[in-house]
Amino acid sequence: MIRQEAFEFSFVDDDYNEKFASEVRVGKLATVFSALAILISLLGLFGMSAFVAERRTKEIGIRKVVGASILDLWRMLTKNFVALVALSCTIAFPDCVLLALALAYTVRLSHRYIDMDFRCCWLLARWE
Repeated sequence: MIRQEAFEFSFVDDDYNEKFASEVRVGKLATVFSALAILISLLGLFGMSAFVAERRTKEIGIRKVVGASILDLWRMLTKNFVALVALSCTIAFPDCVLLALALAYTVRLSHRYIDMDFRCCWLLARWE
């Protein structure tokens, strides 16, 4: 028995690319929105530090007249922010590890990425 229609062929990698195109799109959207969320949180931290510095202008002026160094003033202003960022990183780290381990397609965790995250948070809090 011979069929009258022509044989249609396709490559397996093209079929997989077609099936997972929506997954790639979702991954890109998740990346964009997570970057946007990080940007918004950094703007909030910057705004909060600017607000605190503006509120403590007289105190900064008095301490500067008395002889405080810029390093002392910087420590005074960033002490609370560093504590808050360290607390938030401490709370978020176990949750992120458990979530990454619970995913069906596990995320490869490296101590370098975790260390880099903590250092970035610490530097941002100290800079503010």
